[in-house]
Amino acid sequence: MTRPTDIPRRGAARIAAGLLVLAGPWVSLAIDAAPRAGTALAGTWGGDRAQLVVEPEGTRLELDCATGYIPGAVPWQPGGRFEAQGTFETHGPGSARANDAERPPAARFRGEIVSGGALRLEVLPEGRAQPQVYVLREGLRVRLARCL
Repeated sequence: MTRPTDIPRRGAARIAAGLLVLAGPWVSLAIDAAPRAGTALAGTWGGDRAQLVVEPEGTRLELDCATGYIPGAVPWQPGGRFEAQGTFETHGPGSARANDAERPPAARFRGEIVSGGALRLEVLPEGRAQPQVYVLREGLRVRLARCL
């Protein structure tokens, strides 16, 4: 015989099972949106006055007054994250000075896919205490206002 206290539990279990069935495709889409570990960063990402362009020889980050470069492929780690070493150089108005460094300073790049499929990119140039953070969207092209 069914006791009155069993009815709410059974009803809640049915509701939870129904929600899981309804949410199943959405859960699957969310899981598929994260890049698979071992695959490489690809495409063009833009936003926040920044453009990230992935090419076979490396990845280029272009900003209004700076450029970054990561040589070679950038593999995704589990959880939709990556970490890579490269260079990051700031630019000022006019031509480069004769005493400017010949080689751009080293930088660490960290990225992760966040809500909505956006790429949160942190750039930490050598000698800086805080990273510069950009939020980029795949396929978005940005017009940059170069330093004058």
